[in-house]
Amino acid sequence: MSSPRDREPVAGPLGDLDSEVFQRYGYRVVDWIAEYLAHPERVPVLARVKPGDVRGALPATAPGAPESLDAILADFERLILPGITHWNHPGFFAYFSIQGRSPGSSASSCARRST
Repeated sequence: MSSPRDREPVAGPLGDLDSEVFQRYGYRVVDWIAEYLAHPERVPVLARVKPGDVRGALPATAPGAPESLDAILADFERLILPGITHWNHPGFFAYFSIQGRSPGSSASSCARRST
């Protein structure tokens, strides 16, 4: 359970994030995504958990009080990420091309040019 010290400063009656806190964590998430896309080989190709493990690891109800963004990001890394199959991994060989990256985009544009 988080203590009041773990919570980010809020502004406004609805508990909105302070704009500086939002910006700091926004940059942190974008940096995480950029690192993930730059080095997909750092994660395993397939999920490392059995079906139902992610759902079973999540609490049955939402928290009664806000959690810190650090806690939320840590939960993502600890609970969600192990349950993901990484389609953009260089070792992922399946039926779907990856249209969002160079290999998939190049194949699509080559096919269009040759017709």
